[in-house]
Amino acid sequence: MTTEVWDITQKALIDAGIDTYAPAQKTGDCKSPYAVLKDEGSAAVLGYSSEYHYYTLLCYVPRDSYLELGDFVSRAKGVMSAEPIYPMLKPTGVETPAFLDDSFNAYMISIQYRNCVRNIHV
Repeated sequence: MTTEVWDITQKALIDAGIDTYAPAQKTGDCKSPYAVLKDEGSAAVLGYSSEYHYYTLLCYVPRDSYLELGDFVSRAKGVMSAEPIYPMLKPTGVETPAFLDDSFNAYMISIQYRNCVRNIHV
């Protein structure tokens, strides 16, 4: 995991008033909106000495707050599209539809981002 990128992103989200956690850090039912920032690993960029490192932002709202999900996701995407996160992380265009996650009693939408870094093995 690229700890510096993760730390910068988490801090920017928290500074914007979005409760942000690492995977498995938040437990129990969702009582208020929050985000989980997940490191998804990396993949080589063919023909270049670079690789993409992927991150997914999972946005949760309580089950009875489905109508707030769109606004919460828009707010999170706004933070992700401004400094210091953008252009360090850029959206990949992969975004899931709303999903009812019974394990947290919440609705969730995930948005994938990528960071282009030099492949240290080339």
